[in-house]
Amino acid sequence: MVRNKPVGDEQGQGDHEEPPSDPSMDVFNAMAEIRMASSRALALLHKQQIDFTADRARAVAELCDGTEATIIAIRDITTASALDDAALAAFLDENDTPL
Repeated sequence: MVRNKPVGDEQGQGDHEEPPSDPSMDVFNAMAEIRMASSRALALLHKQQIDFTADRARAVAELCDGTEATIIAIRDITTASALDDAALAAFLDENDTPL
């Protein structure tokens, strides 16, 4: 019995390796995702009258505060006004983010 090989397998063309990702582009894409997600949340708030429980409102406010602090740290790091090692460690510890 003859088995068919995938096309391009004989010259190694069947094995497509993706180029290594660019870390700066990964950061950019992650930030774009955050922007889109926050825009969607804002649009939901504008489209609908939403009654939040006190606990849910507090949780959303905490998410906003944590996100804002993280975005500020990212901006500082990427614009070379980065936190010194002690300040960065304190920020990561405060936000339960392992290094």
